[in-house]
Amino acid sequence: MPDLIAALERYFDIDIEVLNPDLMNCTFHGSFEKPQIEEVLDVLKISMDLEIEVQDGVYEFFGNGCE
Repeated sequence: MPDLIAALERYFDIDIEVLNPDLMNCTFHGSFEKPQIEEVLDVLKISMDLEIEVQDGVYEFFGNGCE
């Protein structure tokens, strides 16, 4: 997850805050062709059982996390 967060922040020029440290144990395997931010976030929500909110321009990721 740390690499994914860094890639999303760079690609979309956004800030992401992970509210549950256990989320950093989650992995994602996939790719997108000409991704739009909402498409990517929707896939992450479903595949990792994430909740994502935007507060003051910062994307906050929270949920149960992974082992």
